[in-house]
Amino acid sequence: MELLAKPLSKDGNSLVDQLARVEAWGSRVLGGLLPEANNFLDRAEYAAMMTHREGDMTAGEKQIAIANEVAAERLLRDKIEGLAHSIRNRCSLGQSFLKRLTEESAKHQ
Repeated sequence: MELLAKPLSKDGNSLVDQLARVEAWGSRVLGGLLPEANNFLDRAEYAAMMTHREGDMTAGEKQIAIANEVAAERLLRDKIEGLAHSIRNRCSLGQSFLKRLTEESAKHQ
């Protein structure tokens, strides 16, 4: 994602613009994509659990079989969680930079 790959600007106005774009993506990821990915994973786990509720498997074997069946959904959810974590970190770092720029600007006035 380009917004996370570009270094943060040292110019206050550009930094504010960068932060606004990253925060907008953060809202999309945290408010839409991540809950949707969690929903897909929950449904896949339930479906897998229902297929293994009877049979000769031990509880541990069932757990492994279910985890195997939902691996793709878990991978997607984990990637989206990683993206959300990166966005939160970028916003936090940008806000720290912005605070420092504001403080330095106030000193020079």
